[in-house]
Amino acid sequence: MEDLAAHIRAKIAAGTLPIPPDGAGKLWVGHGNGRQCDACDEAITAADREYEIDLSSDRTIWFHAKCLAAWHDARAKGLAHTPMATNGYGKQTARARLRDL
Repeated sequence: MEDLAAHIRAKIAAGTLPIPPDGAGKLWVGHGNGRQCDACDEAITAADREYEIDLSSDRTIWFHAKCLAAWHDARAKGLAHTPMATNGYGKQTARARLRDL
């Protein structure tokens, strides 16, 4: 697979991997059960730790540990280093957060 951080940034820019502007929501951690990771698209096996995040947008996303760390890094860079552009509802768009990455 290509560089994980670049893959995650591309998914965020395409709108297939969300960056919630109001925080990550609730987080649960457990053993994987074969569900697909929302960052790398690979299965989260029973040998892996699965990170499940319920977003305030009524969507749940799942990650491997390294993918969660890369997603958080992309969120931090995107939210801290880009000018504010909104989607019409006062929420900053993912494309605007990633523009300067």
